[in-house]
Amino acid sequence: MPEAVWVTCLAFLLSLLFSQPLSFSAATILQSKDKGDFNMTDFYCTAADSRPVRALDPDIVIVDIADTDRDDVADVIRLLSYMNPAVVGLDVTFAEPRENDESLLDAISACQNVVMAGGVSRTSDSPERFTLDDTTYFYKALAPEARLGVVNFPTSRSGKTIRSFRPTFITEYSDTLESFATAVTALYRGEKAAAMTSESNLRIDFPSRRFTIVPWHEVADRPEKIEGRIVLVGAIGEATDLHPTPIGQETDGVLIHAYAASTLLRGEHYTETGRPFTMTVAFLLSLLLCVLMLTYSSPARGMWLRVLQIGVLYILIRIGYYLYVDHRFVIDISYPLLMLTFCFFALDIWAGLKHYGKSAATFIRNKSRQTTNLKQQPS
Repeated sequence: MPEAVWVTCLAFLLSLLFSQPLSFSAATILQSKDKGDFNMTDFYCTAADSRPVRALDPDIVIVDIADTDRDDVADVIRLLSYMNPAVVGLDVTFAEPRENDESLLDAISACQNVVMAGGVSRTSDSPERFTLDDTTYFYKALAPEARLGVVNFPTSRSGKTIRSFRPTFITEYSDTLESFATAVTALYRGEKAAAMTSESNLRIDFPSRRFTIVPWHEVADRPEKIEGRIVLVGAIGEATDLHPTPIGQETDGVLIHAYAASTLLRGEHYTETGRPFTMTVAFLLSLLLCVLMLTYSSPARGMWLRVLQIGVLYILIRIGYYLYVDHRFVIDISYPLLMLTFCFFALDIWAGLKHYGKSAATFIRNKSRQTTNLKQQPS
């Protein structure tokens, strides 16, 4: 047992070394060239989303305004105002004034429960404080009729996979701004948004869900899809608003907001384990495997231990998938997988160290005996 502990510690140190940034790791094998990063839960999302069963969201409808101009958008919003939507979220900003914008402003003013899109940037004083710096130029003229929703996604760098969203943003003046998803959800069903917005980041529930998408020129013919629902107005397929997510490399921004709002409405809260828990599980599983490797003796020992190792890896992946998809419990098994992979490598190193240690000890003993014999010989 002490020997198994030492081998496990060696595997632990090796896995720590190889999982550091800019070094080779198990994630590098799984990571595709066009992805900025990889997380084991992305694999679960992809597998779950590929299932034939999909749920059509009953609360959220997307109006696609791709290939439109401001006059078209004004007409769409004017039509929506007659169809009694519960909330209209405009995932589009009009940064600069243009001629005949009065029609657009009048349409938005006449529409009830409008959420306008806004962008923020981090302040130089604190990474957790934000400055509102990207809004529709006439937003303030609409207040208090229009509500603001922040459309930023919480990624540390461009091209990183979007797995979560930030429910609220604290400004430099200690005011609270709602995210776009939070704002539309609060207007639609406030208690659902309030129950989950205390979290700093919320994981988005992507798999096996789809939304009704109505092209802008068909809005007049689809009033039954609009009444009483959240209507998100945004462009589908716009190159500047495509982002990598666990379910695809090019997911539309308005779709991500829809997934986030749907997560809030359904109360699908994920429980995430911390790194200490993950490392403890990895160490205990590796210790068990090392004990078996050191105590089991058979001519076919190597083969059966390899089979056991592969079996444990497979079971870990299945358990991780089951907990994530069916119980919304997130455990990052990439580290246990890496450590279990290094168990045999650590055992080989340990066997080599033992061999050379015994050789060195034998050499020292022989030298000591030779010295003693020489001293005992008569002069």
